[in-house]
Formats: sequence, C-alpha cells, structure tokens
Amino acid sequence: MDVLVDDFDYTRSDAEFDEVRELCAASYDTSHKPLNWRLALLENWSYASRYLEPLECFTSRVHLWRSGAGRLVGCLMRYYSLTYPQVLPGYRFVEDGMFDWAERNWAGNRAAIETMVYDHDTERQVLLRRRGYEDMGATEVVRVYDLTRTCPEPALPPGFRITTLAENGNRDERIALENSV
Repeated sequence: MDVLVDDFDYTRSDAEFDEVRELCAASYDTSHKPLNWRLALLENWSYASRYLEPLECFTSRVHLWRSGAGRLVGCLMRYYSLTYPQVLPGYRFVEDGMFDWAERNWAGNRAAIETMVYDHDTERQVLLRRRGYEDMGATEVVRVYDLTRTCPEPALPPGFRITTLAENGNRDERIALENSV
C-alpha cells in the first residue's frame, strides 16, 4: 500500500468523476455494505444537477486525496449542509486528515462540520467522537439487501403472468410513453 497521501482540488473532469464512482463502489466489493455514497446518490448529484448548477458548485464542494502513486483514495463531498467523506477501503487512516481539512476550509465560524455515518461504520463513529462530534440522530434510513440470497417466485393471482417489455409490444413506444408521463 502506498501510504503517502496528498490532497488536491476537484476539476470535475469525466475521468475524475469515474474515479470517484469507482472509489464509492469499492466498499461494496469489500463488505457488501456501503461505506461511501450509494452510486445512485452520486450519479443523481452529478447528472441531475449538471445542467442546473455552475461548474463552481461542484469544484467548490469536492476535495480529493491521492496516494503517492496518484490513485484516488479519498474525497470529501458537500451536499446541502452535510459533508460526506468517501474513502477507499484500506485507507481509513486518511479520514482524520480529511476532517482536519474540512474543518479548516468548510466550517466557517463554527468549530465543526455536519457529517453522517452509517450505523455499521463503528470505525468512523469512534473517530467522530474522538474529534468531539456529537450524535444528532438519524438523517436517513438506508436498507441493505443481500442480492446473493434466493428469493421465492412471486405468487400471482390466477390469470396473471409476468412478461418482459420485449414480449409486450413496441419497446420504443413504451419508453416514450413512460417518459412523457
């Protein structure tokens, strides 16, 4: 592991976004639980806001940490009032410095920032308590499902069946209909 880590400004290039996406996905591969943002949240933040917000909205709300070899190992993202640390598994030691940076650069007149932590992420909970953060309660509910388990076949009422879109007529017309709705 390359332990030398430096921080960098975010330029919002497609390549950087792809790196952030891969970083967020890496925790699922390791623990089958989120450590970072869920990909749907990341993509909504980027794609849904791409044409609504100026470039500075993104570049001022993201900061990156790279290993000495240039690999993205962490980033901070601000979304509304919350600051979200995203880290590559194996680089959790970077989080303390990330909070130092956020408190210096994003806290304003306050001594701390607002952040969130998953119930199962006891390592970050310990870090935040050590830094003087206090638990303000739940901000959202996230359910994690095991996609490798088998699910029973759905029981449909008599006369009903599940079909694919391909079996049920013109796919392009269906897509256009749903988009217009």
